[in-house]
Amino acid sequence: MLGMRQLAIMQTIDNRPDIACGSLIAEHLAVSDAQVFTALYRLESQRLVVQSERPRERRKGRPRIYYELTEAGREVMHDTVAMIDI
Repeated sequence: MLGMRQLAIMQTIDNRPDIACGSLIAEHLAVSDAQVFTALYRLESQRLVVQSERPRERRKGRPRIYYELTEAGREVMHDTVAMIDI
C-alpha cells in the first residue's frame, strides 16, 4: 500500500503527464522538491515509475526528466485507491 504523498504523486503523473517532472509535481502539490524527489526515488526503486527525458521547449539546457507509471505502478495505485474508498 502506498502512503498518501506517494499516491498523490502517482495520481499527478497519471492524470497530468504534462507536469510529470519532479519540480512541477512539487509545485502542483504545494510540497517541497525534496519530498517529491525522495518519494520518486522510492517509487522508482520499487519499479512503480520510470524516467524519460524530454527536451526543454523554450530554452537550451539539460533535458527535463519526466516520470511515467509502469503497469505495476498503475495497478498498485488503483489497488490503494480501492482500499481507501472502502
